[in-house]
Amino acid sequence: MRTHALLVCVLVMTLAAPAHAVAAVVTLDTAALAKADASLDGATVRFEGEALGEALRADATHRWVNVLGGAVAIGVYTPDRMVEAIDGYGDWSRTGTIVEVTGVYNVACPQHGGDLDVHAEQIRVVAGAREVQHPVDVWKALVAAAALGFSAVLAVRFRAVWRRRYY
Repeated sequence: MRTHALLVCVLVMTLAAPAHAVAAVVTLDTAALAKADASLDGATVRFEGEALGEALRADATHRWVNVLGGAVAIGVYTPDRMVEAIDGYGDWSRTGTIVEVTGVYNVACPQHGGDLDVHAEQIRVVAGAREVQHPVDVWKALVAAAALGFSAVLAVRFRAVWRRRYY
């Protein structure tokens, strides 16, 4: 009898306990995030892109990281500890670290002046930064040499004409 009563009590307590709702994570690209409507405001989103520029100081414990995916960059507000995983930021001479960001999407963040941003909960490195080679095309060097030669010829001719007129 006691075993049955104990079993009933455990069953009632299990069913009466509040269930923890697990919010679904919405996976989008940055272009879709930039165009998203207010229905996603406050939702947990996941997107991937290249870290650009540099990590800018936001406050005493956070930084801003711009993440470019496709043609649109999203500002990510992230704790300092998460930024340490990013080994390089994209610029002309290198491709930045490719990261996957999971965080809370804000259409008009009240904490940051009404701007669109994502407050990072997790940043995962997908690929490290790498150098980009920009080889010089031979035809461009030939065009530059030809233009320099043509300019030199014009300068000599101009000087000769100028001397005949004014001397």
